[in-house]
Amino acid sequence: MKSDPLSHRLYATHRNTLISYAHRLCGDKGIAEDLVHDAWLLFHRQNSAEILAPLSYLKTIIRNLLFDRRRRSTFESTTEAPFEQAIGNVDADFSHLRQFRVIL
Repeated sequence: MKSDPLSHRLYATHRNTLISYAHRLCGDKGIAEDLVHDAWLLFHRQNSAEILAPLSYLKTIIRNLLFDRRRRSTFESTTEAPFEQAIGNVDADFSHLRQFRVIL
């Protein structure tokens, strides 16, 4: 990873502000700290000189990371259903296709 003094300064200067922002979004201090850290790692890969509003950009990354986390959490909670229940749901979803099976 390249050394970018500007991104390090931004992180050091705005870390508490970003954690507060992330905490307001997710309601969990630990998750907020993880989001800020992950956002900074993604930000650090960019050429920060080309980013016009770095603080806004970091907040956007944090918000998107939270959306990704929630989406993944929703997916994981639905995939942990018992097999019989999951198959039942699939069977119900495709019940309208049974009429075609008789024709074939």
